Amino acid sequence: MIKRLPTLRHLWAAQTMLLLGSVAFPVWAIPSPDLLINFSASAAQVLGLLSVLAGGFAYRAGGRPSYRTERRRAWRWVFRGALACLALSVGLNVYQYTRQLDRENQRLRLNLIRPSVEQGRLVGDVSLKTLSFSQQLTHPLGVSTETLARWLDRGRPLNLIDIREPEEVEKGRIAGSWHIRYPDLRRRPDRLIRPGAQTVLLCFSGNRSSELCEYFHRQGYDCRFLIGGYEKWIAEGRPLLMAGGRSPDQLRDLPDFPNKDTLLSTEQVIELVQSHKALFVDVRYPGDFERGHLPGAVNLPIRKLPTAELEARLNQLPKDRPVIAPCYDKRSCFYAQILGIRLSRLGYDYRGRYTLPHEFYLPKADKAHVAQWRAAREGRSLLDWIAEPLQAALLQLRRETGHLVIAIALMVAGLRLVFLPWSLKAERDQLMQRHLADRVTALKQRFKEDEPRASRAVMALYRRHGLTPGRNLLVSVLQIALFLVLFRVVQETATLEPESFLWLADLGKTDPSHVLPVLVGLSLFGYLWLTAASRSWKRLVLAGAFAAGIGALAWHLNAAVNLYLLMGVAVICLQSYLARRRFRAELAGRRFPEPASEDPGIVPLRQAHLFAGCGQKAIRLGQMLAAGLPVPDGFVITDRILRREEKLSLTPAEQRRVDRQWRRLVCDRVAVRSSGVNEDGAQQSYAGMFETRLGVSRAELMSSLAEVQASFRSHRAR
Repeated sequence: MIKRLPTLRHLWAAQTMLLLGSVAFPVWAIPSPDLLINFSASAAQVLGLLSVLAGGFAYRAGGRPSYRTERRRAWRWVFRGALACLALSVGLNVYQYTRQLDRENQRLRLNLIRPSVEQGRLVGDVSLKTLSFSQQLTHPLGVSTETLARWLDRGRPLNLIDIREPEEVEKGRIAGSWHIRYPDLRRRPDRLIRPGAQTVLLCFSGNRSSELCEYFHRQGYDCRFLIGGYEKWIAEGRPLLMAGGRSPDQLRDLPDFPNKDTLLSTEQVIELVQSHKALFVDVRYPGDFERGHLPGAVNLPIRKLPTAELEARLNQLPKDRPVIAPCYDKRSCFYAQILGIRLSRLGYDYRGRYTLPHEFYLPKADKAHVAQWRAAREGRSLLDWIAEPLQAALLQLRRETGHLVIAIALMVAGLRLVFLPWSLKAERDQLMQRHLADRVTALKQRFKEDEPRASRAVMALYRRHGLTPGRNLLVSVLQIALFLVLFRVVQETATLEPESFLWLADLGKTDPSHVLPVLVGLSLFGYLWLTAASRSWKRLVLAGAFAAGIGALAWHLNAAVNLYLLMGVAVICLQSYLARRRFRAELAGRRFPEPASEDPGIVPLRQAHLFAGCGQKAIRLGQMLAAGLPVPDGFVITDRILRREEKLSLTPAEQRRVDRQWRRLVCDRVAVRSSGVNEDGAQQSYAGMFETRLGVSRAELMSSLAEVQASFRSHRAR
């Protein structure tokens, strides 16, 4: 439009209508989930989602006209009650889970204590002569622990023969005794004789020694056995010669070996048999074995076999198959551990004891036509649909590159590159939220008596700085799903074909040196510490505890998965570096450029400083918005539209743009004001010359715009 100024006859002045409204929707910056995407489920993202939902609900409740502080306090109590219910639910679930674990452990350990004699009836091989402790007490060949201790104190000549397994003797023996295995002594009765000395046989509980003593007594040899054996001797606190000079900490201690205390479940055993062709080695006597055993089991009665024959039969076992020791009672559970020690020392893959052999069953394969019918009707889960192309791509990369590690690296880099723009945006929002923390605190302090207004001010501040929580959350969920599936794909692919890498003999197995899980924990700790908003001892402890927890989880994962996790953390560190660099550049670039010469006609107020036709008032307000100051939002109708005709007229396209800008403000009333290019200066001032309309609704907008424009030609303005 035309403005008349004292020194110029005609001057095209850019007159602007400023529509100032309030923002009425919540915005949060969702923290980037990339750090936790590589590790199982992301608790941080779950909490982030809950905070968004709860915050939005609370805000909508607080934005109603009838809202009062008392109602907000009521919502706080509702929220606290919900948190209490959540804590109770978590606690009950943890309790239920631990109870289930206890029941499962009790079930697995039942055969560890099941006796070989039940209700006076032998349940094992009839050649075994098992005496209960009460029967040993009245046995004529028995010697009590008190009597033996007295004989030792008095120096009576004794021939103390320890007939236990050598692995038992390694952990300690009675002073003055010498060792020979039970089956070896049975074949060499001449070793019983030591002139002038009383022969006493020693075993753990008195069973082996009483059985052997009766056998020799029938052949005319003078022989005694220790009632209760080492078990009673140790329980009474009597002295032992211990390996390494240690005191006994268990009644029956054995040297350590891999999977010493592992009790396999039926599911684990079936998986080992089907996937790795595991071999069952049954240590019971032949009579027990013949009465029933697991499919394909090998009978190796350690208690009965002489040492030479035992070693020969141990070496005949195949070394390319993992070994499982089924346990049926207390005796077989013990000798299964002796088997584990010997096999481990010979280089075999001993996986542990199976105490539930009665549960084992391998279903027969379906007939071809039945299997085809079942396969056609079995549905696949969404994760299966995602996993199949990922695994196919990983296998193809493995074939093309010649190594699984290179394939994993390319897969991780490719998928991260796809999500890079959204990941950088999420990182940027998180950094911006930290940057605005002081302003948020100031706004809350400023409006502490009016909580709804404080909430609206904070939401408006976040929106002006471009925080997009909805999109960030959606991308986060997609990444979590995708990288969890990739986690499983890497784990399964590594087990398909053995492949070595550096010191790792097989990527499908755990790192024997445990270097990789330690590196995973350390790298994660470094990332958390370097990217922390602030550093303190509390944050140091929390970061260390979290990293240690992730390292502990990675401890039992195969080497390929650990390498995948390390690659993921490395890419996340690079991504964080790029995001921080871009954010610093964004903050440094917030210097106001010269307005452009042309404008689109209708401009959001936050961009007014970028266009020359917006007028001085709008330009300054746009600069303040860009700087993050709390300025009400709005939009500008620029000189490009206003100068076309003396009477305001908008095209249909311009009308639609005005409608969009109004909807963007999410408000009911606005203020319509002017903004001229040369409205105020050193030689003239037009303060208060033009009209201002307050409380304008959408229906009144066009008429109010016309009134303000008409004031440009009023007598007062001339």
